[in-house]
Amino acid sequence: MNHVVRLGRAEDHVVTVDLLMLAAGDLLVSIFGNGDESKTREFLHHAWQQGKGQYGYDHHYVIELEQAVKGVVTVWHNQLDVDFDRFTLSIITDFFGLDEALEIVKRSQFYCAALTPPGENEIALGHLAVSPDARGVGLAKALVDYCAMLAESLGKDRLVLDVTETNDHASHFYAANGFIKKMKMGPFYHMVKLLH
Repeated sequence: MNHVVRLGRAEDHVVTVDLLMLAAGDLLVSIFGNGDESKTREFLHHAWQQGKGQYGYDHHYVIELEQAVKGVVTVWHNQLDVDFDRFTLSIITDFFGLDEALEIVKRSQFYCAALTPPGENEIALGHLAVSPDARGVGLAKALVDYCAMLAESLGKDRLVLDVTETNDHASHFYAANGFIKKMKMGPFYHMVKLLH
């Protein structure tokens, strides 16, 4: 398998939005689309291309197989740019307008309260997905392994993530790759993989 993991680029949105929807479509549609999937997809295309903020390409790694993007993962840690939140909110407000942006913030609060932010020694992963036509060849594992290497290069000693309690497939994949369920918060299990 000849794959390459790299930081996302603006033009990747053509593939990555579908991947983000595979990873967390129900959650994203409930927050950004208020039930409207097409509106959510439009927003994700827009946000990805901005680069900055939570859904911009700057915080995502992609994996290519035969020069085609086949997977994505969101990566963040406790040392985000000081403007990260401002960029995220600005992108939401620019796309939806102020009134709807406020509603989005309200809808997201339920999930934000249940998600565990990364600690000082942690790298957090999110929205890991691989295209259905490229599954079973180790791309998801390669993304996790790349994130572990990235974490170690930044002096971090663990990977963390939150997975919905109903996503048995993802929970089993993460467990098979060294993650352990630590606690349950709302609809999520918090999982940790020690690197040392």
